Amino acid sequence: MVETLRLSWIQQQAVKLFRLNLPYSASTGSLDDAQNIGWVPLTAPTRAIPAHQQDRMFQVSSYLYRANPVAFRIIELIPAFVVGDGVIIKAADPEVNTVIQAFWNDRRNKFRRFLGERVKTLSLYGEALYPAYVNPVNGAVTLGAMFPGIIKQVLPNPRNTHEVDAVVTKAGQGLKVNENGQLIEVPVPEQILHIIKQDVEVKSDTFGMDAGDAFYFSINTPMDILRGISDLYTIADWLDIFDQFLFNRAERQAALSSYLWDIKLEGMSQVEVDQWLSSQILQESKQRSGRMFAHNEKVTRAAIAPNLQADDAVNDARAFMSMIWSGTGFSSQAFGDPGQTGRAVGNDMNEWVYKTLSARQLLWRNNLLDIFDFVIDQAIIHGEIKEHKVNRYIEIFMPKISMRDLQRLTQALRNFGGFVGQAVGANNILELKPEDKDRLRSVMHNLLDHVDAPSSPDMLKDVVTGLEIPTPVHSTANGNSGR
Repeated sequence: MVETLRLSWIQQQAVKLFRLNLPYSASTGSLDDAQNIGWVPLTAPTRAIPAHQQDRMFQVSSYLYRANPVAFRIIELIPAFVVGDGVIIKAADPEVNTVIQAFWNDRRNKFRRFLGERVKTLSLYGEALYPAYVNPVNGAVTLGAMFPGIIKQVLPNPRNTHEVDAVVTKAGQGLKVNENGQLIEVPVPEQILHIIKQDVEVKSDTFGMDAGDAFYFSINTPMDILRGISDLYTIADWLDIFDQFLFNRAERQAALSSYLWDIKLEGMSQVEVDQWLSSQILQESKQRSGRMFAHNEKVTRAAIAPNLQADDAVNDARAFMSMIWSGTGFSSQAFGDPGQTGRAVGNDMNEWVYKTLSARQLLWRNNLLDIFDFVIDQAIIHGEIKEHKVNRYIEIFMPKISMRDLQRLTQALRNFGGFVGQAVGANNILELKPEDKDRLRSVMHNLLDHVDAPSSPDMLKDVVTGLEIPTPVHSTANGNSGR
């Protein structure tokens, strides 16, 4: 069942003539089918977050990061493990390596210093917008950074809804210092930034190369959603509930520490009770713990503490936190809670944490490679790299996430070394052919690749030599990534 967009006759003719890109969602018909123009399936509504809710997400995430200690730790943990120990970049081609190192160490880009901040910002807001500025003389690339809240709309490729074509920024008012040194407001017009990607226009001067105005990266996005989602979005309510829960418990503890005096005055009328209380106000204000209070048999005085049914809240707190742990992919140990499991079970549970952080590390490795492709293309266009068919293979050495894995791998290397020694020594029983030795070297370098990233080129060389397979154009090894 479908519904039609209300178009005037002129609009309908314009659509048919120019094939305008109309809003659509999971249309089962061909976009070139004139019968389907302007129709949207009722059964496939868009699942993207509305624009006002996206802006609200930025505000909530920013507030939680500043005010909620659990949210702060979640956001800080991700860059600490993903790039916390630093990232090393190395290109196979000397010319490419010179260009990449100049970009990486540029004093305005400051990737060595601010890569962790970029990882943190993407995790906090769910998306990042980096306008690229190219030096017209040497093609050097400088990346800026724009708050994603300035994004008004993300426009998809009409033939591939998961590919971003352009980003529309909001119009507004900005501040500027004029020639007299005064701060004045200036209007900021709406802007369209074309996302950097491969140019497929055959007649274009940059055909086959990356071209555009800005990079747009997003996380937590299925194939049918373009706008990024913050890592705090799904757990924001639970973070707030847990925060209120602890605050209420603190107030309850303050109430439990309070008490009041119940004084019984036998045989007195209300007027006499009021007169007695008036005469005692000054004396009562001076009463402290340990002081004496004298009275006759008609006066009874007792301290009463409120009974607030203050049951143990540990189970409630753990239930709230389990929702937060589930939403982040972290374990309870990441938040300082040793949990109720033994060390062996806890280490197995941390394997999920390792996979979660490894996936985010891979995402950032691919983001960096996309940026390097643009940097290389600009260097080629401006003559800094002479050869068009350059070797684009780049090694990105990311920090190891788990030290426990290094201990396992070292033990595996020790065992493998013993096995190789026994195999070589058993010449009278086992004859090793050259290709067998190449395979053994490949396994050794594969293990070394997990411990020491620079061994991966040797591993790839051994695999190619031993198995006689062609060298891949794009190669990815555990702990490294290259193009």
